[in-house]
Amino acid sequence: MTGKGESNVKMTMRCYKILLIAILPFFSISIVLFSEEKSYLYRATLRLSQVFKQDSHRTPGNSYTVQQWQTVEPYNISQFYKVWREYPTLKSNDSLQIKKIVLWTGIFGKNLSERMSCKPMKTCIFTGDRTQVNDADAVVFHFWDTPMVYNESFMPSVRHPHQYWVWYAKECPENNRYVDLSSYSGVYNWTMTYRNDSDVKSPLGSLYQVYKNLQKGKLISNSTKKTHVVAWFVSKCYKYFPRHIYAIELAKYLPIDVYGKCGKNACEYLDMKCRFKLIRQYKFYLAFESYRCKEYITEKFWHNALDQGVVPIVLGPPKGDYEKFAPPNSFIHVDDFESPKALARYIKTLNEDDAKYNQYFKWRTTPPKSFPKVINTGCELCAKLHEDHHSKRKVYTDLEKWWKGKNYEFCKSLVLTDNIWDKHDLVYYG
Repeated sequence: MTGKGESNVKMTMRCYKILLIAILPFFSISIVLFSEEKSYLYRATLRLSQVFKQDSHRTPGNSYTVQQWQTVEPYNISQFYKVWREYPTLKSNDSLQIKKIVLWTGIFGKNLSERMSCKPMKTCIFTGDRTQVNDADAVVFHFWDTPMVYNESFMPSVRHPHQYWVWYAKECPENNRYVDLSSYSGVYNWTMTYRNDSDVKSPLGSLYQVYKNLQKGKLISNSTKKTHVVAWFVSKCYKYFPRHIYAIELAKYLPIDVYGKCGKNACEYLDMKCRFKLIRQYKFYLAFESYRCKEYITEKFWHNALDQGVVPIVLGPPKGDYEKFAPPNSFIHVDDFESPKALARYIKTLNEDDAKYNQYFKWRTTPPKSFPKVINTGCELCAKLHEDHHSKRKVYTDLEKWWKGKNYEFCKSLVLTDNIWDKHDLVYYG
């Protein structure tokens, strides 16, 4: 090799060394950054790489066609669901846009579109017409009317990225304990139940409605002219329900007038006017829930008792759950007493002391300065769809445990026989 050639080679090698020294630190930093899954650079790179594609989205046990985006690093992971951000150009979420809500199922076998609406808000359309699902902003599935195990053929065949699939439950977990919700992992974006941690609130009663009725004069004023002590309307008579176990013992020490299928037939089953008129003659009402489940407080408390100017005696979720939702000092919880006999003594004391009894109505004269305005389930869903959340996506990865508890602790289990409605296991109050 000539001297000139050797000189060129040395010059080239020197340039490579300089270039290598210059880029090596950046290369090393990049390796470190991309080796850490939680690093900002890693997440940012994944987010920047997202693009739409037409694909078959599969989760364990489920498959459906969905126009989706490539994997994006979740910014928040729960044991029950995952949430992530997106920045593609999805369907507009202009607050003035009309939202279409397709009610994919009925509700307990009845037409859901007749049971769910929002007349005060003109920005949502509710329909039970499945052929409109492609244009829907939300698709609602009522738990009772969906298969007990995920069935692909039952669900919409195409899932669009702008849609929210909503799991709707009006009853407590004990009423769907045989449904395999784990088979629905990765299916639903939102939950809509009575529970406070649901994405869409669907309470079975609320402070807003109680005070609204009071302002309209629908709630009668407390009166010492009430002629009876304790009333109870009850229709499910299976004696192993916790409420019957407690009521049978309570009745040994306190007279209880029982109406409905388990007692006197003073009113037709759905004649609310007759029922409320009768209840208003009493000082106390047994607002005993069928099941003792987290935050499960039904119309027994709100409409049968509070709305009628009667003090509810409650058996259901823990006292703290009632305190979260009910007016202060408006109810008597059975857990505050060591036995039904002790509760009976307390009720007798209140019955004989008007001043103490009237303390349970003090809340009616001092409404809170503010409380959540809940109109109905349809309006809550409509409002949720109009929120500015179009870049935030969510899917439930473990609906079973979110609903029933990690160890199924959200409801106290019943002691069941082979036939829950065996006539020998029913209780009647004469």
